[in-house]
Amino acid sequence: MPMRAALNKMLVLMGGLATLACMGQPASSQEMEAFYKGKTVDVYAGASPGSGYDGYARIVARHIGRFIPGAPNVVVKNMPAASGLALANFLYNQAARDGSVFAIIHNNLTVEPLIGNKNARFDPARFGWVGSASKLTNVCVTWHTLPLRTISDLRGREWVTGGTAARSSTVQQAHTFMVLGGARLKVIPGYESTTSMIMALERGEIEVACGIGFDSVKSSTSYYREGKIIPVMQLGYEKHPELPDTPFIYDMLTETEFKDITDFITKRLAIGRAFATPPDVPAARLDVLRDALWAALQSPELIAEAKIQSMEIEPQRGHTIQKVIGELMQTSREVVDVTDSVLENRYQPTTK
Repeated sequence: MPMRAALNKMLVLMGGLATLACMGQPASSQEMEAFYKGKTVDVYAGASPGSGYDGYARIVARHIGRFIPGAPNVVVKNMPAASGLALANFLYNQAARDGSVFAIIHNNLTVEPLIGNKNARFDPARFGWVGSASKLTNVCVTWHTLPLRTISDLRGREWVTGGTAARSSTVQQAHTFMVLGGARLKVIPGYESTTSMIMALERGEIEVACGIGFDSVKSSTSYYREGKIIPVMQLGYEKHPELPDTPFIYDMLTETEFKDITDFITKRLAIGRAFATPPDVPAARLDVLRDALWAALQSPELIAEAKIQSMEIEPQRGHTIQKVIGELMQTSREVVDVTDSVLENRYQPTTK
């Protein structure tokens, strides 16, 4: 009897612990719902309305709310200054750290502090990476009437290309094709956005526009569908399956030792259209946003809308993006320094 009584007592105790464990999860869910219910979640885009980053911010904002406990209102706010750099600085240093704010980050900014941009006042590894909507292949495009299609054409004479801010992807990627791929380009910075660069192509003001996501080329204007603009170079970790004949950066490299530099540049494109919170957001709320983004990006409603808009959706988990960012931060100083010189078009080959 004593043994049976002890056993019964143990079973009662275990049952009580199980009940408490079961009660824990709903309490956590209720806490999240209490926080988000009736709130507005701000999704920032460091680009103008109508641009690629803005488009991804808006499609996510339209769908993510129903997957966040409490179904908060979700609104997009634009902060296009300095090609997304102002937004990254704001998100890191000023934005609320309570899970009510996140942003889509320009992929080139993921390594700007590492490669020496003193105006980048943030540590990319400390952002709370929520996830990515799609990998990215960037392209340079030309107006359809210009005789520019092949690698030989790109190296045959100088072509005038536009750019936005000095350290934007539009300028940096033009420099990449120039230094690593032998393309002859003359960069004219100062354009407000990639949309304004496309308009400049139509006017004949410039001949090439670089650093534009191919997904954005397909979705943001009708020019590509109408055959008015033609991709003439592509930059990515892998060649885009829809561009089998468009010159690819890895096929253009003029030196074999340029591959490590190119890998460092293109890995951030594999991160793609990634969203992040400020540092130090409570882990439970970051997990809520990560799960909500993942669910939204796989929802039939979002996928159907993206298809209509010719937007590419290839989601990646926040933990995956966080890991890749950490790996990028561990890149050797030698590769980082040479890459910085390439992106600023001041690379000087060493004499052998």
